[in-house]
Amino acid sequence: MSFGYVNWGIALPDFLTLHERLSGTIVSSIAESPGSLQKHTDLVMTPIAAPIILSLLCLACPAQAQDVDCDNATSNVEMTYCGWEEFERADTELNRIYKEAIGKIRLTGGDLPAGRDAWEKKLRETQRAWVAFRDLNCDELLAIEWGGGTGTNLAIATCRTDMTNARITTLRERYIDR
Repeated sequence: MSFGYVNWGIALPDFLTLHERLSGTIVSSIAESPGSLQKHTDLVMTPIAAPIILSLLCLACPAQAQDVDCDNATSNVEMTYCGWEEFERADTELNRIYKEAIGKIRLTGGDLPAGRDAWEKKLRETQRAWVAFRDLNCDELLAIEWGGGTGTNLAIATCRTDMTNARITTLRERYIDR
């Protein structure tokens, strides 16, 4: 990562400049009041803010992302991009399996004491709760565990992918393959 420098010699990461532009504050305001530097870096470097800012940076260069060979990714940026691509594929498959599970309930759920409507409703509630749990577990808890380091965004993508693949297996075993 390259660094930008303010006139008193402290290096600020490029994404701080991006954050300053997004929030309407300018880097020169930090230079005028060196004591405010800690306030600005604390805002940017929180475990929750770092993955969000990194995601925004990935959105800023979609043309470069198309050239990534995920089989041979070597840089953190490439591996993170590929990690999110893998999650997107898993999430798409989860949505397909979930819809198939709902369809199976509609076809076979009439013989159960609670009936197919109650079963479908509970599966929908369970799936919503599971997605909220996955996102909270991976996006926030894992980010805190990683301390906002450079591998955080890849760790989040990997966590989401692993949990999503496990959920696919669960839904497939309970509803599709039974």
